Amino acid sequence: MELSKKTTDVRRFKRVAFHRPIKVKCSGQDVYAGHLTQDISQGGVRVITSDFVPVNSVVTVQVQLKDREKIMELHARVAWVRATAFGETYQLGLEFFGDTPRMSEAIGQFVRSL
Repeated sequence: MELSKKTTDVRRFKRVAFHRPIKVKCSGQDVYAGHLTQDISQGGVRVITSDFVPVNSVVTVQVQLKDREKIMELHARVAWVRATAFGETYQLGLEFFGDTPRMSEAIGQFVRSL
C-alpha cells in the first residue's frame, strides 16, 4: 500500500529540518497542546501530533526559533494531514497567514541561516 505519491515540488519557500517543541491551539479552544516540529519554512511548519486536526482548521502556534529568543505567536491554517505508517500519530502541514511582515521575515532569515 503506497502512502503517498511523488509529486513535483511546488513550494514557494525553502524548507529546512527543524526539530523543536511547538504549541498549537485550535480555534475555539482555550489551551495550547505541545507537539514536535519536523521542518519549517517562511510559509509554514510541519508538525507531528497525536491529535487529528481537520484540513482548513485555523490554529494559533507558539514557536521559538532559537534558544533564548522570543516566542513567536503565529496564525496558521491546516493545509494537509497525513496519518503515519502505524496510524498512531499525524503529520500536519500548517500554512502561516495574516502575520506581520516582520515575523515572516524573521522566519525567512532563520531558514536562510541554516
